[in-house]
Amino acid sequence: MNNILITGAASGIGAATARVFHQRGWRVGLLDINEAALTELAAELGGAWQRTLDVSDAEAVAVALAEFTESEKGRLRLLFNCAGILRVGRFEEISLAEHALIM
Repeated sequence: MNNILITGAASGIGAATARVFHQRGWRVGLLDINEAALTELAAELGGAWQRTLDVSDAEAVAVALAEFTESEKGRLRLLFNCAGILRVGRFEEISLAEHALIM
């Protein structure tokens, strides 16, 4: 069975993508920092695999990726990286640390 792991899955484009792939029969993995919205979406999708995490935590991402692929017999067909951090303002007024988070 095809599978997809989606970051930023709890809302917006991430949630819409999860719904589309679920409707097409794919096994869907959901990652997001918003635990309440993530749990709601996972329930809507019939108990989709989910983990609450902050994608800026590289170790947590590595653990989640390993757990998802392990649950899928070592396979990952598609990774959709949709998590994002938005900062508004003039480029030069946004700190270097904030730019690193945005990227």
